[in-house]
Amino acid sequence: MQTSGVLDLVLTFRAQMPATMARVAAVLEADPAAPLELSITGLAERAGTSAATVTRLCRLLGFSGYPALRVAAAQDVGRGDRDRAWLTDFGDSFAPGDSPSTVLSTLLNAQLVAIRTTAQQYDLTALTDLAARIRNCQKLDVYAVAGSGLVGRELAARLARLGVNAHAHIDRHSGLPSAALLDENCVALGISNHGDTEDTLGMLSEATRHRAWTVAITSSPETAMAAIADQHITAASPHSDVQPDEVAARHAQLLTADLLYLLVAQVDPARTARTLAATAEAFTR
Repeated sequence: MQTSGVLDLVLTFRAQMPATMARVAAVLEADPAAPLELSITGLAERAGTSAATVTRLCRLLGFSGYPALRVAAAQDVGRGDRDRAWLTDFGDSFAPGDSPSTVLSTLLNAQLVAIRTTAQQYDLTALTDLAARIRNCQKLDVYAVAGSGLVGRELAARLARLGVNAHAHIDRHSGLPSAALLDENCVALGISNHGDTEDTLGMLSEATRHRAWTVAITSSPETAMAAIADQHITAASPHSDVQPDEVAARHAQLLTADLLYLLVAQVDPARTARTLAATAEAFTR
């Protein structure tokens, strides 16, 4: 992590920034606390640009992504007390003094909005084509780290029961070598809420270089992963300001995983029945 303040870094690299990135820098100069108040999409909207541009600015300044920039911004503006720390991690949707019923209601609403928004944005024709591609591919790599890794491992395990040669990779040490062995007969699927997770982006990029069909599941099409993938699937509302936004994203990611699993199962029902019966029988011996 850089030791210089965010504002100092912005001023240092300002001359290297294209116009769209400079608009984000101008917002940070005018309001150094903006990253604490806004989601990555909110900051992009205030600057009149895209979330992918914000991500590129973060990387230019030496941060792994927007979350790391937010932490540095919090340190810069002296928000080390409990209230400020709470705001940084949870935003203003939840308050320390909220009743359990209020917390539940806010959480439920955020998750329902994310799931409904996700469902409304599905391109079912494209997803059906993807399911057929997964069913017939030689190998499927699923790249996902941290919280998204739970979804990635679940999806890979369930698809493996259908007879898909599926493997989940939750860090670059296993994912990069696997991606290097893919080809045009393979599928690589990356899952990341913000779409700029360094390990996931790196693994998906490697799969792209080897001509695998790449799929990005992120919260918005305006993400670094979506920009390099052959196909993008939106999981979670791109305009949710609930923090941490991974709370809402997890259920939208699971909905997407469940839908893909069922669509793959439908591609060849007879084969699905055989593989499910065979794997179930293994537990009865």
